[in-house]
Amino acid sequence: MNCLILGREVAKNSETERSRKIKKTIKVSAMLAAQFAFGISITYYLVYKLIPLYGEASQTNRAVIAGALPLVTAIPKVIVRLAAQRIDFVHPGDSHVLLNVLYTASAIVFRVMQAELTSLQLFILLSFAHGTVDLLERLTIVVRDYLWYFIYKKLKRDGIETIMAADKFRTPRSMRFIADMSIQMILGESTALIAAVGFIQLYNFMYPANNPSHTNIYFVMQFFIRVSIAISIDFVFNSFSFWIQMSYLNVAIVRVWKKKWRKHMVVAFILTAVTLCYYTTHLFSVVKAKNTPGAKTPDLSCTGPFAKF
Repeated sequence: MNCLILGREVAKNSETERSRKIKKTIKVSAMLAAQFAFGISITYYLVYKLIPLYGEASQTNRAVIAGALPLVTAIPKVIVRLAAQRIDFVHPGDSHVLLNVLYTASAIVFRVMQAELTSLQLFILLSFAHGTVDLLERLTIVVRDYLWYFIYKKLKRDGIETIMAADKFRTPRSMRFIADMSIQMILGESTALIAAVGFIQLYNFMYPANNPSHTNIYFVMQFFIRVSIAISIDFVFNSFSFWIQMSYLNVAIVRVWKKKWRKHMVVAFILTAVTLCYYTTHLFSVVKAKNTPGAKTPDLSCTGPFAKF
């Protein structure tokens, strides 16, 4: 309903004929509602299909499921990204919000699945696999736009008909969108990683298994070891990606970050918090089912120090 109201207002201010107003309203409403529509179907599949399947799988199969998770959101991301780049009624620096929820939700679910793995080797392997996929995804976005721009330049000599949709490729708006999305992907991945590993290690600390080697300091060390390894791997892939984007593809990531870092931090925090509020219950059930057997509940009574009173 909100998308329809916004679409109507945009059409009212940009079109004069009634038929064109209706067409513009439908077009704008569809663009704004694309993320919501895909989000409902993806969320349903994750909550009722993939997460229960992950909870029942073995350790190796869990790693395979987590590694294949990006495929679930691959096509919706492409469609919503193309729709977001065609929006011309908002500031170029704001259109990335229409796509961030899909990336944030995918990052949180993946990081929880990764952090839940007991094997450190599988954890590291997934970090490398995810870094490679993330690198290819970001570079593919830019390279695809660059190829379209190159083809357009080659066909331009054939006449005015080849101008078809040149404004959709390699424009300042498109480059700003790619820079914003690159920043948000890094912020979302890092936040999701720290939150997921911290949550699981805190749960293990509060409800430890009957293992004498797992002292309190063990869980703290596991948190720092896993987070430092994953962030270091991501840092290598992100640095290489930024170098290519800025040096060869002319994407002003650093300039956008210097000017809009506060806004990006706020957007990343809000989207992560909202996504965590929805998925926490379903992901918590997976963590609880794995760690509850054999765990002991600690005595957290606060009346001990005041018993003498």
